[in-house]
Amino acid sequence: MRPPGLTDLFIALAYLGFLATNLTTLTVDPGVGWHLKTGEHVLSSGPLWEDPFLIPVRAWVSDQWIGDLVLFLVFKIGNWELLYGLSTLIFLLVPFVLVAKSVSYSGVSPVSSALISFLTFKAIMVQANLRPAMFGIAFFALVCFFISRVRGNKENKPLPIYLPLVFLLWANVHPSFVLGLLLVAFLWLDKLLVKRSFSVRLMLIGVVCFACTFLNPYGINLHLSILELGASDYFMNLHSEWQSPNFAIDEGRIIEIACGLIFLALICGKELQKRCSFYELAIFLFFAHSTLQAIRFLPFLLIASAPMVAISLDILARRLGAGRLATTAVAMKRINEREARSAMGMYSIGVIVVLAVLSPFLGVVGYEGKYGVEHLYPKKAIQAIEADAQTDDRIVMTYPEWGGYLAFSSTLKPLIDDRNTLLGEEFSRQYHENFRYSGEWLALAESLNADYILIRREDPLHLAFTASRNVQELYADDQARAYRFQAPHKLLQE
Repeated sequence: MRPPGLTDLFIALAYLGFLATNLTTLTVDPGVGWHLKTGEHVLSSGPLWEDPFLIPVRAWVSDQWIGDLVLFLVFKIGNWELLYGLSTLIFLLVPFVLVAKSVSYSGVSPVSSALISFLTFKAIMVQANLRPAMFGIAFFALVCFFISRVRGNKENKPLPIYLPLVFLLWANVHPSFVLGLLLVAFLWLDKLLVKRSFSVRLMLIGVVCFACTFLNPYGINLHLSILELGASDYFMNLHSEWQSPNFAIDEGRIIEIACGLIFLALICGKELQKRCSFYELAIFLFFAHSTLQAIRFLPFLLIASAPMVAISLDILARRLGAGRLATTAVAMKRINEREARSAMGMYSIGVIVVLAVLSPFLGVVGYEGKYGVEHLYPKKAIQAIEADAQTDDRIVMTYPEWGGYLAFSSTLKPLIDDRNTLLGEEFSRQYHENFRYSGEWLALAESLNADYILIRREDPLHLAFTASRNVQELYADDQARAYRFQAPHKLLQE
């Protein structure tokens, strides 16, 4: 039996770190509620063509409908505990299984593979949330694994013939399938430009993969909705995940480490250029540029570039063995030999799989925080509005981040949530500019036929409400204030 090794230690550290930091904020994401509720609607009636949550009703491209369905089914089977267990499993399997295996095809040392897998885990944690995005990251890592296997295989085996089926499913799970298509395109260009080989088979696989992404309920409208989001500077600046990285915190340091290792390896000689070619350089430059534009791409940068970063680390480690540092080289050789004889993380992965399966009964072992979203949102204030409302579909004006929870927990109809492309830039601008103390909130509420207003307790808007005849306070606690709203023309009628 193989003994535990360094990889098992890194997996254990990653698990403990995930429990202590990321798991506590897993459901802070404002879209968790409407994602789960969408899955429930898909289960009962199939793909959605119109948004069932907001007022007014809009046509909707539900670009993550199967991902939402999977999340809801997991939630239905094992509640929040199983969802937390599933996310823990995915966020650990991706770096320590798929990425580690991709790196191994590059012929790097076991220690370099373990270190880069851990660095990739840290990068994934920057975007860790309970959305179908985690499935998108897993699909991306899977395609990177297929490509690494092809590039590291001396028998020159091609990409698997079933790859189009992966893209068919991926396109219905999460819009990140576009990044997977870019990987295949870069691989084809590498063969064309570097090996001077016009690979008809690879080109056909790429074309079929692209064609399969149109096999979704919305056809080309899925692709157009993705382009619409990326084309809006307003939406890009609205959320932190679409902004540039902060180099004073972990996200910036991870970029510095990855880029620094590659840069140092490049100036140490020509070995990196010999072991990497157009494909590795192209994907590194593309995803590095994308990450500097939007931190959301950081997990994809590390996953796609992991082999190149690991090779760079290997080169630098060998350099340490020159001259006076020969003792270090001997020690590193012994560590690598021992790691090669170890279980390479399989014990830890096995334990985590078992714990994920048992999470509906045990919870996430080691996690002592709260599960779900109820503690994050104004549940009592919403209940006060429901008690006052005479019908189930009363309209509530509130924040985008609270709109998603309303969709999940209530039959009340919010005016907004965080689905930018659904709302459109014009509506979003008008809403954000006026739903504040200095804005034309009264005209906004009247034009949108709001029945209730829900705000944070400390929001300065409550000062404007105090002096208004149109707003009557229903409920207030340490978290929120709920108001009944009556438009000016209705007061005149009375």
